[in-house]
Formats: sequence, C-alpha cells, structure tokens
Amino acid sequence: MLDQIHEALRADVPVREDSTNELIPPGLAGLVRTSGARFIDGEQHLAVAVTPSRVAVDTTDYADFDQFFEFLKRVLEAVGAVAPGRACRRLGLRYVDEIRVPGAVPGDVEQWSAWLDKSLFAASTARPTTDRREISGVLDDSLEGGYGIRFAWHTGTGYAVQPQGPLIVPNPADPGPYFALDTDSYWTATELLGLGDPSLVERIAKLHEPIKDLFENCITDKLRNEVLLPQEES
Repeated sequence: MLDQIHEALRADVPVREDSTNELIPPGLAGLVRTSGARFIDGEQHLAVAVTPSRVAVDTTDYADFDQFFEFLKRVLEAVGAVAPGRACRRLGLRYVDEIRVPGAVPGDVEQWSAWLDKSLFAASTARPTTDRREISGVLDDSLEGGYGIRFAWHTGTGYAVQPQGPLIVPNPADPGPYFALDTDSYWTATELLGLGDPSLVERIAKLHEPIKDLFENCITDKLRNEVLLPQEES
C-alpha cells in the first residue's frame, strides 16, 4: 500500500522515509509492530505521513488554501485508492501563524492590543499588572454535525514553529518576541466514511471557512496595513 501511495504522490514528494512503531493496543497483551512512511519534497517544505491509524500532510511553505486544497485532494485520492474501506474518524485542518511586530514585549497586553483585537485580552483585565512575562488564551467551540474549533494563542520568544525541523521554514524571521495564533478546525465522525469517499473533500473546504474568519477577526487594521501587506508586497 505504501508503495502505491508514494507512486501516486512521487511528483510532489519524491523522498521516502520508512518507520516502524511498536504499540500496545487496548485489550491485547504484548506489542504490535506497525509500519509507516513519510514522503517529503526535495526542499523539505512539504511532507505526507502515512501510518495504519493516521494520514497527515504538513507544509511550511503555504501559498494559499486553493493550492494546498488541491494537494490534499490528491493525497486522499491516493490513500483512498488502496484503502477505500478504511474509515475516517477525524478530519482536521490546523494553522499556526507567527506574528512579529516592531519592539514587541511578550507580556505587554496594552502593546499587543494595538495589533490584535482587544477581545482576545478580555480576561487579562481581571488582574491589572505590568509584570507579565507571557500571555495566552484558549477557545473551544463544539458545533453541530461533529464539527468543532480549538483556537489557542500565546506570546513567546524565539519561534512557535522551529525553522529547522522536522520541516524547514523558508526565509525564517530572526528569533525574537512573537504572537502565535494556533487554530485547529476539525470534524469528528458522526457517520463512518471511507477514505475514498468524495464527501471528505467537501468537509475539508468547510473546515477552512472558520479558520479564515478567525484570523481576519483577530487582527487589526494596523497589523494588516503596517506589517502584513508590506510583507506580501516584498
């Protein structure tokens, strides 16, 4: 199966790394050995991991959703062609965005409020202080039809996503203070769908909608006009 999946995706991810894991399944005694593989592009910006229990696609060179969506469809088609009866129990899209602004101080709520929507920092008013080192927050939304969103944010120093692994981040920023938005939009199976079911592709498109809305609602015009747009133009 791994050979067939890799052959279908070889044009995009030609490098293959095989792996073997030992698991203890619930209710069974002893170890069970499982095999998997990771397919990677030559620049180490895109990877597809396939194991008996999980298929994951990761990229550090994200251009836009339409391009990424087309690749996700090819991955599902490749896996579905060799394992059409394997059920999908969870489908998820996760984005991690690092925001860097001039002179940032990780724990300075007042400063970050100029760049990100003040609603993110509502809980901080319960304890007014100027000595915070870092700040963070989490929102969990459970929606109809098995859909849900886990949205988390935090400040820090260095990197939210390490630029040298397991994938390489192209043109990484210098390490320093950042604000990270971490959004996981997911669907948990309310009906068993095989990996070859075309409705899974429709669900991926639906998962992207709240991610885009959350990002746009979280940033201010100041961030959009003074940081994000100049980066896109350069």
